[in-house]
Amino acid sequence: MGELPQTAASQTIFDHSEPLLCPFCGYDLRQSPGDICSECGHTIDRSTLATCNFPWPHRRHLGRIRTFWKTVFLITINSKQLRYESARTQLLSDGRAFRKAMAATLATALISIWIILIVANHGPDFLAVHRPSNLVNSPPQKPLGQLQDLAVPWSTAATMLPTWPLMLTFLAIYLTGIQQRLFRLKDASPQIQNRALTIGYYSTAPLALVFPAILLWAATLYLFVGQMPAITTPNLITAHSPLLLVILIPPLTLIRIIQWNLRITHRGSEHALYLLPKILALYLLGLILFLGILPWCIGFLWLVIDSFR
Repeated sequence: MGELPQTAASQTIFDHSEPLLCPFCGYDLRQSPGDICSECGHTIDRSTLATCNFPWPHRRHLGRIRTFWKTVFLITINSKQLRYESARTQLLSDGRAFRKAMAATLATALISIWIILIVANHGPDFLAVHRPSNLVNSPPQKPLGQLQDLAVPWSTAATMLPTWPLMLTFLAIYLTGIQQRLFRLKDASPQIQNRALTIGYYSTAPLALVFPAILLWAATLYLFVGQMPAITTPNLITAHSPLLLVILIPPLTLIRIIQWNLRITHRGSEHALYLLPKILALYLLGLILFLGILPWCIGFLWLVIDSFR
């Protein structure tokens, strides 16, 4: 792997109040003035110790697409190359730029899922709510009828083509930034706080894998459904097998967020028992808000406007 070009982060003067960690074993080198780590014996090039090893900050030299997917790959596999990045200088501007790239990638993937479903069902009408025939001409006195009437505004928005791309884009922005609440450190210096927030943005990187998984799903659907003379159960199972990857990506992302949070806060693994339900609650809130409440409000507003025509 070639040496990464120096950036503004790599030119930062060492703050001797901050740990200076060996990239091989994590030993604090502030009390070891030589070029050899007294803990593991490796030769240390101190001029590179402040250089950020996340590929994304070097995008201006190595290319945005290459560094983006390389960052996603290294974080996803929990690469040893990034193990001690929580003690290195990180630029918040790099983290925010990575979040924008992540949000765009995830939004494209989610909208692609919606397009595939629309094409497969010949339009968005499969999301419409229809009352049973025995309730069509009767007042909504039964609980089932009342629930269906309550779902009408949501159904109205769900069958409008512009609604889902808008809501899925908002959801992608939310999912790639909500974890920042977990990376805010109390009574921390601005440098340490910016480092924590930046690493928080990087920690969501596995979510970007939804995009290639969806492309693989679309390709298998075309090959095993569009090209087959007969649609059989084995063909359908094979065609939808890439969705298993999509299901595995969110749990993997939660694991990486928790791992990086523990590294940046220097807390034990038992703290994960506090982080996990909090992250799940925040994600569930986003799903309810952007896939439930907001579409319902849009549909209700549309029905009110339509009633005055």
